[in-house]
Amino acid sequence: MPAELSRNRKATPACPDSDCRSTLVRRLTRMHQALVQFDHRQRMIYANPAARRLFGLPDGNAPCTPAFADLFEDPGQAEELVGKLHQLTYLHHEPFRLRRAGSRETVIALIDLAGLYDADGRLTGFEAYITDITAQRAAEDRLRASERRLRTIVDAATDGLLVVDPDSRQLVFANEAMSRMLGRPREELLTRDIADLHPPRDRNWVLDAFRDHAAGLTHFSTEIPVLRRDGTVFVADISSSRITLEGQTCLLGVFRDVTERVKARNAERRTGSVLKAAQRIAHLGYWVWDRRMRGFRWSEELWHLLGDPPGETASYRALLRRVPREERARLVNTLRVALDGFAREFEFRHHLTARDGSLRVVHSRGEVLMDRHGQITEVLGTVLDITASDADRARLEASEARLREFTDIAADWLWELGPDLRLIYLSPNARELLGVDPFAAIGTSCEDCHRSHDVVDTPEWREFLAALENHRPFHELTIHWRPDAGRPRYLSLTGRPRHDAEGRFLGYRGVGRDITDQQVTQRQLHRVLEENRWLARNVIAAREQERKRLARELHDELGQLLTAMRFHAQCILAPDTDTDTVAAAVDDIMDLTARAQCWARAVTRRLHPLELDQLGLVDALRQEIGDWGRRHPLVRCAFSAPEAGFEGLDEHLALDLYRIVQESLTNIARYARAGEVRICLVREPPEPNPAEGAFGAKEPATDAPGHAQVCARSGGRVHLMVRDDGAGIQPTEVRMGLGVLGMRERVASHGGMFELCSRPGHGLSILVSVPLDAVPPATGGRR
Repeated sequence: MPAELSRNRKATPACPDSDCRSTLVRRLTRMHQALVQFDHRQRMIYANPAARRLFGLPDGNAPCTPAFADLFEDPGQAEELVGKLHQLTYLHHEPFRLRRAGSRETVIALIDLAGLYDADGRLTGFEAYITDITAQRAAEDRLRASERRLRTIVDAATDGLLVVDPDSRQLVFANEAMSRMLGRPREELLTRDIADLHPPRDRNWVLDAFRDHAAGLTHFSTEIPVLRRDGTVFVADISSSRITLEGQTCLLGVFRDVTERVKARNAERRTGSVLKAAQRIAHLGYWVWDRRMRGFRWSEELWHLLGDPPGETASYRALLRRVPREERARLVNTLRVALDGFAREFEFRHHLTARDGSLRVVHSRGEVLMDRHGQITEVLGTVLDITASDADRARLEASEARLREFTDIAADWLWELGPDLRLIYLSPNARELLGVDPFAAIGTSCEDCHRSHDVVDTPEWREFLAALENHRPFHELTIHWRPDAGRPRYLSLTGRPRHDAEGRFLGYRGVGRDITDQQVTQRQLHRVLEENRWLARNVIAAREQERKRLARELHDELGQLLTAMRFHAQCILAPDTDTDTVAAAVDDIMDLTARAQCWARAVTRRLHPLELDQLGLVDALRQEIGDWGRRHPLVRCAFSAPEAGFEGLDEHLALDLYRIVQESLTNIARYARAGEVRICLVREPPEPNPAEGAFGAKEPATDAPGHAQVCARSGGRVHLMVRDDGAGIQPTEVRMGLGVLGMRERVASHGGMFELCSRPGHGLSILVSVPLDAVPPATGGRR
């Protein structure tokens, strides 16, 4: 029932009392909205069936009816509502948390109050119209949680996601992974056409593929070139599907960066070509016997050695028929010993009969490969033609020399252990790669390395020792090595045990690689990622806190001023108000208007310093530093900057420099306990171009930070220094504050350098140097 029905009951048409009462009772009984009436003492005098069901009240009027405040979880809210009812201000559709009678269960409801008055206009009670929105709120919360989960999943995806309008080719949505792939912010991507994401030379056929996706002719395209913002190109596999987004049919594309896969495939092809060329030059063929698949194959070079055209059926029997009869038994015997597990490697010399009937002397070597369960998987063999002339032998020696040279100049080094697990060989390039004398290291064991504290005891080091003890192969085990002289290093070791024809253990052969830079880079990257995540969380929290504070100020300050102005305006509009009262009300309204304008200017200045637009960077900093000095009279604050030279400075750079000075002064006031602060701002002119006849560069200003590196760029640089003589901080505390990280990010966004120098008890210095030509133009977007 609307509130006007109870307020204007005397205006209803005359009707018999019984009919009006029965009609009213039927309406109240059928209402889905809860209606509760209270007297002037705020005691419940009536509740319709919907209200009794909502609050769990018994049917009829119970002897102890609850008061209005008993319905609220917070009784203070009831007093506030009734107080505003007395002030003739009604609150509509404001959610409150109410509780059911005799239980701790609560409901969320909207309350609308209407006063009840007698014939003389006195307030005799009030009515409360209550709408239960508990289920609605729960559904809304579930919907918001579902949206947050979906957005989290989409943003956490490693593949790039793009939603495109197939008709206009305009981008509609892009996830965070797609933004990182392209090096463009999401806002910029939503203004782009699909053709802008690909190199100009490939756009025609890429757009043809896009039209096929849009028409449903295909749903997957491989190795599509994609253009980044910096002009580089990566290759992606794209899968598509049609979706409906807000009633509009769109095309969803999933981009997967396969650049490394393409590079690896091309490298593999190049390696295969090099391998074939090497085999052809060295007259070296190979064969592979897959025992599980019972397949036998050999290389193209082995076909040439036999004088047969490639492509004929390759089999073990076909190769054995080419061996003279008197040598077959010895060859079969050698292979049987290897297959029975008595030898992992085999070697023999024999003859092969070519297709033209000539005999070729070959040297064959092979190895038996096993899985981790000790089962034979493959047998590999090589066949080297040694019937060549002296020139062929010379070419073979040259090939061996090249192999040794590749070993010496490779980024990996080779090592070999004897049966007693002591070093018997270390490639000469270990001297340059590790700083270790290969000859002096001969004879050392793993225990010697551990006892000399060169190797750190880690789980992978213990796994390495266990593999050596059990004669197992190992692959890319990371060893932490701390030499006596030099920085700590991380080594990756791969090794395989060796056995003779009778199965006796001969030692290990393996390779090593220095992965120190890779480990350090991974740790630095992890630290930077954690730091960025922490900064993002704190920035979001700070932004929400500022919004909350601004909303509270709007409610407290502006709301009170507007309420007071409304009250004075009502006084003016009253018919019995005299002239003096009107004049006083007008004066009060003028005073309140002036206060509102002052408050608005203060809020605007806090959100964006207007002095930057009106006065420029130097005068705005001078005014800000002067205001700070008047608030802290015990601290001497000196500011030096040239009067000219900063005209036309990019507004984003000026704002960031202004905020860095503000944040620095705030930190000094909170923590430094300083007695003197010095701030210096300098613009360094660009270096002259030697091609234009300049024989010397102008010396930088003396106030510029002496440590800053001056880059020879066309636009010069801006230097800022903030120094105090306060308590200082520990170097380990530099990354702990949100303010320092914020300043560092502001400088990094302009391609500048940020440095913080401090020692406990010796003050703190903040040094900033920004190149001007790296700053985007004033009309462009911020980087």
